[in-house]
Amino acid sequence: LHIAGVQVTIVEAWETEPRGDAATNFDIVSAMKLNTIPAHDAAEYLNRESTDLVIDALFGTGLKKPIEGDPAKLVELMNACGVPILAIDLPSGLDCDSGRPLGACVKATHTVTFVAEKAGFGYPASRQFTGEIIVCGIGAPREIVDAILRDSSQVSAADERG
Repeated sequence: LHIAGVQVTIVEAWETEPRGDAATNFDIVSAMKLNTIPAHDAAEYLNRESTDLVIDALFGTGLKKPIEGDPAKLVELMNACGVPILAIDLPSGLDCDSGRPLGACVKATHTVTFVAEKAGFGYPASRQFTGEIIVCGIGAPREIVDAILRDSSQVSAADERG
């Protein structure tokens, strides 16, 4: 977004120093001198006067427990800010397999997910968290996409049976 000329503010939402890909990307953000703020200052940015769009990329498919502490407060601020929220891959706090929130959960207006919808998106109540779902390809082979779609339809059918 920054490269496209959009003013960006990044909230530093981690409780421990970033590692791996997150650390690499934060090094890039730092080198680009993008505006970053600590999570405890997010309230001044997460409102209609300061922000046009919130992008949720806090947690991904690996989340298996409820969001707690500052990240949970950040989810509450995002949900209350009154501007559209775009979730990347799935809303933070939503279980990708069941489509149910693990606790605090982002209520996105749109979710951009990759390759295919997550299995949990078949659970009708998940729509209050995902909003409109947009599936984007990332170059995955057709065989993998077909297998994911087949697996997710089996999970959805099992959920409907109870």
